[in-house]
Amino acid sequence: MKVLLIAPYKGLAELIKSMENELWEFTISIHVADLDESKRLLNEYKRSKESFDVIISRGGTAKVLRESTAIPVIDIDISGYDILRILTLLKSYHAKIGMVGFKNVIYSFEAVSSVINVDVEYRVVKEESEVIDTLKELKEQGIQIIVGDAVTVKNATALGVQGVLITSGKESVYEAFNKAKRLKYEISKYSSRAELFDRLLNQLTNPVTLLAEDGEVIFANTALRKQFSSIQQSNFLALHPNISIALKQEMHDYPITFFVSDSPFRQPYRMNIGRVSNSALTVYNFIEFERSDAFDKSETEVIFYDSNMENIPQLIASDALYHDAINTIIQTSNNNPFTIVGERGTGKRMLLRILWESPRFKQGTITEISFNHPSTSTFNRVMTFLGEFNEQDIVHFCFLEKLTSTQQKRLAEAIEHGSFQSVFSMVGGEERFIEVTERFQQDLKKMIKQFELFFPPLRSREEKLEHYIHTFILYFNELYGKQVIGLEKEAMVKLLNYSWYGNMIELRKVVKRLIRRSSDVYIKHVEQTLKEVQNEHSYGNGTFVPINLQQTMEGIERDVIKEVYRQESENQSKTAKRLGMNRSTLWRKMNRSIKPQ
Repeated sequence: MKVLLIAPYKGLAELIKSMENELWEFTISIHVADLDESKRLLNEYKRSKESFDVIISRGGTAKVLRESTAIPVIDIDISGYDILRILTLLKSYHAKIGMVGFKNVIYSFEAVSSVINVDVEYRVVKEESEVIDTLKELKEQGIQIIVGDAVTVKNATALGVQGVLITSGKESVYEAFNKAKRLKYEISKYSSRAELFDRLLNQLTNPVTLLAEDGEVIFANTALRKQFSSIQQSNFLALHPNISIALKQEMHDYPITFFVSDSPFRQPYRMNIGRVSNSALTVYNFIEFERSDAFDKSETEVIFYDSNMENIPQLIASDALYHDAINTIIQTSNNNPFTIVGERGTGKRMLLRILWESPRFKQGTITEISFNHPSTSTFNRVMTFLGEFNEQDIVHFCFLEKLTSTQQKRLAEAIEHGSFQSVFSMVGGEERFIEVTERFQQDLKKMIKQFELFFPPLRSREEKLEHYIHTFILYFNELYGKQVIGLEKEAMVKLLNYSWYGNMIELRKVVKRLIRRSSDVYIKHVEQTLKEVQNEHSYGNGTFVPINLQQTMEGIERDVIKEVYRQESENQSKTAKRLGMNRSTLWRKMNRSIKPQ
């Protein structure tokens, strides 16, 4: 049986992908689409004359599809298990919760929540058009978390409220496919050519595209369209208009490497750019996107932030560290430069992603420029394209210490005459910042020091760690279609006692893997995942452990003891022997800092 599956959220699509072996009787085409996109998909399939035996979707999307096609549409219902799982998860979260939905869904949740004693403010809507006003009312009442369907969650996020999607579990998916099977439609075959073409595209793991000179997408493989959703608009410059800089022929003569970032948490894609022409000598740009940690450094690296870059979870974006910084920037900076200082992974790029959502910059772009001892000609070329940016654009400058004094002065002049928002960042603590900037050229030093933001490492923000863990659990539950409620006590203790030298990036990576691998509602074991991620952050060498040297000797000693204790599986005798001290001394030092469990 041939099925068109249109999922209103990515996690449902991922769940069904994970069940494909169990659903072997079906040929499933999976798409993630909202109400408008689902109608567009139907029209595209009509034009291509491709037919389906049945369409499976959920909620409002299923309702719209049912009104737009003669093909039978089966709804993935919300089961009692789905309701119980999400309410149990929310019960452990200390925040005011509201729910917006149609009467049948609300009544089901209301009945279960009264039984398990979960306090939820419910609002029934009759039409989708009522959702936004209802959400605004709940926000004014101090509601911090909104439960609802994909449309409700999207609107809640736009209003600055954390949205929690009502996800469907395997039971509901199985029931929907059983309904489809009972329809007993004949399965029509793909044309051999279309099938071969689809398989060919699926074999290309790196995103690849062919562009006309004006950025029109002539060809884009599946990997590219999946990775960069903004390319659906058919012009590659929708991703970032200043990518046109990278496509200019003369840029190929300089040691400048261009990248595209789709997430503040991952390495960006390097753009391997080439030019090809057809028999009519029409020139096209060919780009392959490659992600790696091991690229050779160019004299200058330019990173374009994808216009649909991954969002920061709302409960993290509203954290005082980021919220207060954003308010200060907006209130005090009339596009005056500001500087962010912190260890790697503390959230410097996260701050820019959040700032991008503010009205002043929402219609602009973010571009990151990193210097690595550029030659005069390379630096001059970079200076020429700073004129491409306007007052809504954010330009993030990194590694300014690798510029000569003359180059620093020229950069300060370009920023002074430019209209864009300049941001400087430096890796390290406050002491290193002071030491390095003292050697800067005076004009640039003045700019850097006029407004400074210092981001503390995650290990010094232990009071927020559990909050961040729960927030990432919510985020990845939705992304991967899981129903993880939390961690068992021993597992949580291990995460709280971990050093987190990779800060938010490392924490996100650990929670992401734990959620993806979990087959239960509670996570029990975290040791293997912590070890894997630590080795990755140690460049594959487990004997290398990053220690923050921008702290007192007592702090360095504490971190060393804590790390050795972890490596020795929390065995005090082995830890004392390895550190060359007796157990009583070790106990005294540990009791002062980490208190073994």
